[in-house]
Amino acid sequence: MTEALALCPFLAALPFEQFSTAGVTVLKLAGGFAFVVWLLSHLGPHERIRWDPGLTLMTLFVVWGAVSYFWSMDPIRSMVKLQTYVLLLLSYFLVVNVIRNEKQFSAAMIAMWLGMLVLVISGALGLSTIRTDVEDSRLGGIVGNANGYVAILVACIPACYWVFARTRVPFRRVITAVALLAAGITSFYTKSRGGFISIGILFLTLLAFRQTRRRAIGFVVLFLVLALRLAPLGLWQRMDESLQRGNVRTTSLWPAGLAAFAERPLLGSGLGTNAQALSRVRGGGAVVHNSPLAVAIELGSVGLVLYCGLMVYGTLRSWRAIATATRQGRTREAGFAIVLLAGFFGYMTTWFKGGGMEYSKMVWVLLGLMSAHARILELPPGATGRLRSPGPILKPRKHALSDRRQRGQ
Repeated sequence: MTEALALCPFLAALPFEQFSTAGVTVLKLAGGFAFVVWLLSHLGPHERIRWDPGLTLMTLFVVWGAVSYFWSMDPIRSMVKLQTYVLLLLSYFLVVNVIRNEKQFSAAMIAMWLGMLVLVISGALGLSTIRTDVEDSRLGGIVGNANGYVAILVACIPACYWVFARTRVPFRRVITAVALLAAGITSFYTKSRGGFISIGILFLTLLAFRQTRRRAIGFVVLFLVLALRLAPLGLWQRMDESLQRGNVRTTSLWPAGLAAFAERPLLGSGLGTNAQALSRVRGGGAVVHNSPLAVAIELGSVGLVLYCGLMVYGTLRSWRAIATATRQGRTREAGFAIVLLAGFFGYMTTWFKGGGMEYSKMVWVLLGLMSAHARILELPPGATGRLRSPGPILKPRKHALSDRRQRGQ
């Protein structure tokens, strides 16, 4: 349990990646601390290291990114971005190896819940500075980015659901309910069109499953009522503008990104160089604002297959675990797995349309949580989920001689 407690500060700090001390982000410090604790706990007798196909895919992806140094448009930048991907691999590794049972998973959910509470408080405090009639006046909270604020709220909804459904303390339920209400209200003032799509996809995923359909309908009705009553004028203006003029992503950035990918479709232009490749085709200093396309530009078809393979693996494994738990009559566990999957799908909307989201730690943390929770669901009911260290393959020589003497007698 010590490893899980050391991992909790890292999970709670996910919304605060931009904060740094002595030139190092708080998130990197928390992740380094979690890794050191895990490493020290594995110096003696320990549980087996868990290595799933997701880790294999991501390791191959990171190796491919390192190899791209040799044909990169900007080798120095490739080495800088390689450090980021190594940290992403480490965060996924820690989540799937530290979280091995429901108690440890609960600690992780509470940590993310605490992080969301701080995020929502920052959003509520920032409401006083927002001009409702001005399109460019948008709420970003402690994240500092309007789209990122909504995306993190969506990713943390499963943690709120876990705390609300599992806690025995009424006050925690009240806090969680108020936080969800505040999250819905503050999300309007981000005026994020992509954020509303993310929330819509989350609700649609819940509606697709019979177990969560009634709750999802209730949330949809509540959200629509709040939107009609409280959404600022600037939000509707932004939506109307998109309908009339189109979006710069679909009209300019993505076509230019496809042209950049077509120049080097197999190997790509090198890790971290999608902006340079895009400027060569389009001009200017913009990024492509699409994670799969950015990866394809940088690492070609090979990198894209490895990158998206991890997404597909995490989704399919969760889907199978939900089916297994449902067949066993474990509707409570299956219901949460559905919410976790819905939060992932909602967050992936921003991943698909956001600039630089291919380097988002939240993506790999959510995939790690999905894999860890699926592992818990795959175990027989009542199992702890803890794996024992394998015993010695061969007996010591003195014991083997003793056994032969006893058989000879």
